[in-house]
This record gives sequence, C-alpha cells and structure tokens, in this order.
Amino acid sequence: MDASATSSPPPSSFLDRHRKQLESVGFPPTLYSRLESKLVGETFDAGDTFGVVEDESQRRAVVCSAANGLEPQCDVWLIDHLYSFQVETYRQDLQKRPELLSRLAVMMGLEEPHEDGIFEEETPETSMEKNPIPPLASVPTPGLRAEKRPDSLNLNEETLCLRRPHRRERPTLYEQVCEQIWRYVSSYRLVDPGDPFKFKTVWFVKDEFGSAFQHAPPALVNFRISPFIYFPPTGSLKGAMGYSLAWPIANIAEGEECTHDYAFGCANVRDNSITQEEKFLRWMKRACRLAVWFELPLSVRAIFEAAHAERKQLFLSLAVSVNAASKPVADPSTALAAHFSRSWRHSPLVLRVYNDNGQVLRHLSRADVQRAAEPAEADVLWVYHTAITPHYRRRHGLGLDVVVSQTGGDECLVFKHLLPLTATRAPGSQAWLPDTYNMETETAAFIHEYSRRSDEAHRSGEGAEHPPHAQEHGPSTPLSPLFILKPWNLGRSMDSAVADSLPQALQLAKTCPKVASQYVYDIATVNDRKFDVRYRLFVRAWEPLEIFRWVHWGVRVSNHPYSLAAENINDFQAHFTVMDYAGYTQTPVSETDFLEAFERDNGGVPWSEVDSKVEKIIKNLFETAAILILERTGREEVAQSFSFYGVDVMVTKDLQPKILECTFGPDCASALKLDADFYNKAFGIIFRGEEYEDFRQL
Repeated sequence: MDASATSSPPPSSFLDRHRKQLESVGFPPTLYSRLESKLVGETFDAGDTFGVVEDESQRRAVVCSAANGLEPQCDVWLIDHLYSFQVETYRQDLQKRPELLSRLAVMMGLEEPHEDGIFEEETPETSMEKNPIPPLASVPTPGLRAEKRPDSLNLNEETLCLRRPHRRERPTLYEQVCEQIWRYVSSYRLVDPGDPFKFKTVWFVKDEFGSAFQHAPPALVNFRISPFIYFPPTGSLKGAMGYSLAWPIANIAEGEECTHDYAFGCANVRDNSITQEEKFLRWMKRACRLAVWFELPLSVRAIFEAAHAERKQLFLSLAVSVNAASKPVADPSTALAAHFSRSWRHSPLVLRVYNDNGQVLRHLSRADVQRAAEPAEADVLWVYHTAITPHYRRRHGLGLDVVVSQTGGDECLVFKHLLPLTATRAPGSQAWLPDTYNMETETAAFIHEYSRRSDEAHRSGEGAEHPPHAQEHGPSTPLSPLFILKPWNLGRSMDSAVADSLPQALQLAKTCPKVASQYVYDIATVNDRKFDVRYRLFVRAWEPLEIFRWVHWGVRVSNHPYSLAAENINDFQAHFTVMDYAGYTQTPVSETDFLEAFERDNGGVPWSEVDSKVEKIIKNLFETAAILILERTGREEVAQSFSFYGVDVMVTKDLQPKILECTFGPDCASALKLDADFYNKAFGIIFRGEEYEDFRQL
C-alpha cells in the first residue's frame, strides 16, 4: 500500500503532523499516543511479543508468543525499513553493498545466516537489524494456516504456491536477490506541495520481522500493515523517517500465525450487494495483484488466457479502414464546416490573446496580437495549464466564438492507455506502436502475454528473463519479456521504468494508473546511445484535417551507452532520453550532428527515409483521431479549437519507426533556441493563413 507525504512545514503537535496519514490508512485513534511514544523513543519491541518459525520448505512466518495472546487494536509495532531505494539505483546498490546483499539473501532464504547473526562489514554495534525476532521451536502452534476455506471464485488463496523464479543455469546470488526483491517491496510517494508533478516514488523492503508476515485472505487475516512517514517536531522533511506500522485487527492466540492481506485494497468478492459482473471484476483485480507473489492455478490462468483472447478480438473489431468515405467531410449546410481561422485570414483585426504559458507570452510578439488580461477579454485562449471546461466557460462568461488551444476528445491521442485503441483503427499495419496494455483494465491479459513470452524464451534456450546481449543490442525476436511501465498521462519519463520480471512489472503498475508497453530493444543508435526524435505538430482544423509539422526535429539522446545487460536494465540514463526533469544533465545534440551520426551508424541510410515513413504514420493516426474527436465532441466545439502536439518516435535497427507517445502542449524551449519566431510563425499559419518554409502541411 502507498502512503503520501509532503515537504510543507507541519504544526508542532504529533496529530497535526500525521492525522491525514493515519486516517487514510484506518489506523485506530486509540493507539495514537502509543504510536507517538514508540516513534519518539525509537522503540522496536516486536521481539517481546512475536517469534519467527520456519517450516520444512524454508517458509518463514511470524507467530504470536504472548502468553495471553493479542486482542484487536491492543498495540502497535514499528517495522523498520531495511532498505529504501529508487528503481534506477537498486542494482548498483546491491553490487556496491555486499552486507546489504547478504542480509537480503538470508531473509529471502537464498543464503544461510551467519552464526553470530552479523553480516560482513558489520560489528555488533553497527548491525543494521533494529527489530530482532527470536526463532521459535517450542511454542505450541495450532498450525501456520487455519483450515477454513472461504469461497473465492475458485481462487483458494490459502493453497497458492509462491511464485518460482525462472532459474538461469548458474544464477549468482546477486541475480537471485535482484529478481526476488520485487516480492518483498512496498512503496510510498513524496510529493512537493507546490507542484504535484514533482514527486518521488520510494520503494522499500521491510525488516526481517515485517517481511516474515505471510498472506491470508480477508476472512482470515489478523493484522494490518501500512507505510508511515514520521515527521519530527522540527517539521523538516530532511529529518523524516519511513516505517511500517503493524497492529492486530482480530483476536490472536499464543502460537497462532500473524498474517496480513498482500492484496489489501483489492475489494473482497464476498460482498453480496454487488452484481455478479462487478464481483467477477473485483476477483480478477485481486487475482492479478496476488500474481506478484503466487503461481496462479490452471483454472485462473485459463481465465487470463480468455481475457487476452477477448482483448485481441476487441482490437480486431476496432480495426477500420480510413478511406475517403470515412474521413471528416465538410457539411455544406452549415457555416461551422468552414474552419474558424479562415474568417481571420488576411484580416486587419488585432486578436486579443489570453495565455497562461510563459514560453508563449515571451515569444508571441506579432503586431497583430494584443495580450488579454482576463479570459473574458480574449478572442483566443492559448492555454496549457487550465482546462477549458463548461464550468470554466460559465465562470468567465465565454461564448462559443472564443477560440481555444484545446480540443475536447483528444484524450484518444494523448492518453497512453487510449492511444492503442486509436492506432488500431488507423489504416494499414500498426507495427509502429509497441504492444501496450492498460494496467488498470488489461492486467490479466498482460499477465498471460508476459508469461507466454517468458516461457517461450526459456524453452528456446535463452534462459533469462530477457535476451542475453552483453555485447550486442539483442536479437530480433518478439518474445522479449521486457516491458516499460509508464503513467497514463505524464510526460518527461516521470515514474517510468523498465521491468524484466512479472513481479516487478506488477509492482511498478500500482503506484498510479499505468500502461505496460513492450520494450523496443532492437533499436537504431547513434554513438552507441539510445535516441528518440520529437516531431512538433499543430492542428489548425479537424474538419477537414489540417495538420502542420515543424520541419526540424527535437533529438534526445541517452547519457549512457545502450545496454541490456542485467545490471543495466534499470539504468535510467541508458534507457531514457529525457534527463533534465529526472535530475540529470541533458546532453544536447544538434540536428546536424544527429543527421551525420545517424547515417554513419546505420548503414549509410539518411534520416529522410525514416522521416517520410513517420509523416505517413502521423497523418494516418491524426485522421483516425479526427473521426473519433468529431464523434465524441461535436462539430461546433471542435471548429473553435486548435492544438499543439509533440509525437515521440524511436527507430528499430531495420529502420522502422515506433511511436512512443503523443503529448499535448509540448515544451518548445529547444525549438525557440533554433527559431525565436517559432510561435509567431505558428500563429500566422493558424490565424492568418501565412506560409513558411520551415512548417509543412501533411
């Protein structure tokens, strides 16, 4: 489960600083003072009440050792976070910190514990373990599992087997820990209160006590565990500490196993007030969540396979040909069919423009443009940070004659989970879009596809979760089980990461609504580095479609050489190309240098050959989007809009374009460095019908 925290200075009292967190996770108010006391005193006293047992299969479990047992909400115990990390750093951390690797390996049952319980490079005084739990051998134990069997739509959670990793021939301890760690992690998010788009997802592994809690279904679970950020009285985020809180929610007898629900938050399917369809959807969501830790039975896998088949059939049914008959056609019976901008072309009128974007404000300097101080004064609303909703129009008294830089319904282009549905309807092959799954609604289909590809790769002798290629970029095979997880509607590579195992992909997907796209690994490179190219476009009219592109490219190149060696899979600077927003320095590449390097490194083929393919794909994609937008939004509203977009493109080794995403209102800083009149020219094309050599109509 995730927790959120901000860096704003909190008030002095414990409750004022933490009430929101505690209430959001349902922490009992009767334990507030007890929790504060333990946090202030850094009291890790779980060893007084619990022990750890291990069965013949090396399965560890927490058992109550209190003579009188425990009652619901009788106390709270602090769980230390053994290791906290960001996705891009954990592999390097485990390579550089052998004591951490060893401790994790022991906890995971991959390595025997040291006799003195102290790991290499530690002393008794510096041992990392704050919450030592005694092993139990003689406590009367009624069994690690109760024998109750709740009806769970044929998913008996008590009989699930732990997921088995695909074993390489001679896996190193490092490789095993890197794979298994995703079965042990949880996360929380740190958010800048001044900018909700500035955040950091922190992944953590609980200590030996917290990690030994096993799963139980909702009907049998007896503990709740939740992340918690403790802010000291100073109120500084710098002094904040991450813990997990554990408290009992049922009566627990001496010797009874303590459990919590790994899939907490995925609603229980036993609710009789909901329909069978809703019950089934909840069951599917819960089964998908449990796939992080457990091998699902054949009956469940068959349902996932059916979900995959249904998805495939849906995409086939959506495939339509965009021909002359289906393209948007002007309606001669209404003046709205003529695009609004034509009435402004060659007009002496000065247009009043309201804008909320500093880039546009600084560079839109035409004599026929006057800045409007308020939206109600404007002829044109050129806004990126404000959604022009019906409520906004009413509040500012805006009529339908106001032109806006937003097109209702263009989510079919700019939302990553909707782009595949739009692409499917475009003419011709959709090989230019990587196979992409909506992880909110298509997780079952994704699990089936990932498992199929992974099994096929291992049967063919590749023997790893991804193709081995320490020297090469990788073979041309569609079976690579590497996927990139990306938020639905965030750019700049925020909260995005490459996953090389199913548990990792499923864990990454839970931080916010995301898609999982097949990783395009057999790629063209420049100077042995990954690159992508941004096409800057604007739509002057949707009916009929009038789309223009800036003839220059925005080229982004990774900082580190491209490699899919296991230790580099989560190297952000090797697999992503947008650096400055992630805290790294972006390496600038000029258009001239890129064109020369591309031709040199890719068999003498000029970029212009790829460029012509990209233009055709973009035209087909936007023609399809225009149909959907007009169907869903209506001609009147669409006629009074224009929009700017950025389309990001990668290229495979055989020089086939891959569309990565389409962004609304892209940053144009690099374009303005090349041409300070970029916005002046765009305005002239949109509103005055002007023509410029560096803008071309597609």
